[in-house]
Amino acid sequence: MYEQNHAHDKPAIPQAPFERVCRGTLDVYRRGRTTQVCRFQRSALEALRLAAEAHLVVMFENTNLCAIHAKRVTIMPKDMHLARRLTGDDKQDSETIEGVVERAERAAKRDAEHDAFAPLMPRSAAPAAAGASGK
Repeated sequence: MYEQNHAHDKPAIPQAPFERVCRGTLDVYRRGRTTQVCRFQRSALEALRLAAEAHLVVMFENTNLCAIHAKRVTIMPKDMHLARRLTGDDKQDSETIEGVVERAERAAKRDAEHDAFAPLMPRSAAPAAAGASGK
């Protein structure tokens, strides 16, 4: 499919569904953080789509090589796991979007609590003020 579409310079990933995925991912990431409107430039979405397509092509090529090495012609999930592990992409298995959002929310909450207890003056001014009150 890729080679056929690539010969006509037409991307294998349709534009509208890819944009929905990008916008949905951004909405999940932004949830509860800001009410600002975020927009994508058309060139940015096109660059993301081309990069995603290139990544998928390489991943499936490596997966196919793993299947061929196992003397099979059909790729299986274990081939993809092995290909990702060999290329160093296996760290993403434990990285779901929910996990990333949870960690970001905990970090934001921790920062907000830290800011609530932080002194009102800058840190560089704190030692000078302490020295002045001690005299």
